[in-house]
Amino acid sequence: MSAPTPPIDHRIGCWKALLTAEMNVCYWKYKCSRYNKWDRRLKTFVALTASGTAIASLSIWAKHPAYWQAVAVSACIASVIHSQYFSSDRLAKISGLVATWSEVAADYDLLWEKYDGDLISPESWEQFESTKRRERTIDESQFPIDEKLREKAFQEVRAKRGLGNG
Repeated sequence: MSAPTPPIDHRIGCWKALLTAEMNVCYWKYKCSRYNKWDRRLKTFVALTASGTAIASLSIWAKHPAYWQAVAVSACIASVIHSQYFSSDRLAKISGLVATWSEVAADYDLLWEKYDGDLISPESWEQFESTKRRERTIDESQFPIDEKLREKAFQEVRAKRGLGNG
C-alpha cells in the first residue's frame, strides 16, 4: 500500500502564492527605488535653485535674465511635482508595501520549504489561509501599476526560482 497522494491543488496553490508574493516584493522594491531616486533628484534640484537665489543677484544673470527665470520656474514646477508624487508619506507607504509583501513571501516560503508545501496538516493549511487573508488586506490601490516594472519583477522571480524564460 502506498502513501496517500497529497492534494495537488494545495501544492499548486501554495507554489503560485509564493511566486506571486516574491514577484510583488521585487516589484515594490523596484518601485521604491525609482521613487527614492526621483525624490533625491527633485530635492537636490530644488535645493540648488533655492540656494541659487543669492547667486541670482550676480551680474551674469543680469545679462541673461531669461535663463534665470527658466530655472526659477523649473524649480517651482519641481517642487510641486515633488510634493504631489514623491512626498514622504507616499515613500513610506511604498516602503510599507515592500515590508508587508516580504513578510507574506517569507510565510509562504516557510510553508513551501520548511514545513509542509502540500498543506496536508491542519496547522499548515491554517497558516496558508491566514497568510492568504493577510495578503488580501494589502492595499496597493493608491499607486498605478507599471507593466514594464511588473514584467521585470516577474522575470527576476522566474530566474531566481530556475524557471527559465517564459
